[in-house]
Amino acid sequence: MDPGYEGDQLLEAAVARGVYFEVADALLVSCYEERHMIEDMHHGLLAMEVSHAMDREELRMSKVALAAAKRIQQVAGGRCACGEQLSPGPQRGVPARFCSRLCVPASERSV
Repeated sequence: MDPGYEGDQLLEAAVARGVYFEVADALLVSCYEERHMIEDMHHGLLAMEVSHAMDREELRMSKVALAAAKRIQQVAGGRCACGEQLSPGPQRGVPARFCSRLCVPASERSV
């Protein structure tokens, strides 16, 4: 099994629930640190390497999220229950099978 498999599953579930951005930010911070702290924690070349590692992981996670959103939207036929076209990628606070926050039932809204 791929070492990042469980992390990717977590990201896919986050896309499905509309909380991808919060989960991705939490994962990056827990694995590295807050971006504004990199220079304080590391110096010179090491700070640059940490920043680049965070950028690469952020890009990788966004690719996982985009693929998950596409799979979910394919199952939904590319349209929301209201008939609108679904967004091509994850949206903040909007589960992948809905077009906007207005269409998300109250029982499924993230805080």
